Amino acid sequence: MFPVEHASDFSYVQLWLLHWLQVYDWAFSLSENEKPSEEVLENDEKFDYWYEKYVAQKMRESRQSESSGRQTKAASSHTNRIDF
Repeated sequence: MFPVEHASDFSYVQLWLLHWLQVYDWAFSLSENEKPSEEVLENDEKFDYWYEKYVAQKMRESRQSESSGRQTKAASSHTNRIDF
């Protein structure tokens, strides 16, 4: 895409552009029920809002999943033993 020999040769603007190209490419690759609407994809402010909301939701779900996994693991490793 850019005529450079090494990644370190990219300018800040080129890196910024590549980052956002990857973000939008990722958004387009989501399943239909997760993908933002065309209206959102065409409006930078709406996309930014959708992106922040989507990432926050996924982080919440991940924390809940990790939390319930730890609780299940802790409960299954518990022994009913009393040492004197």
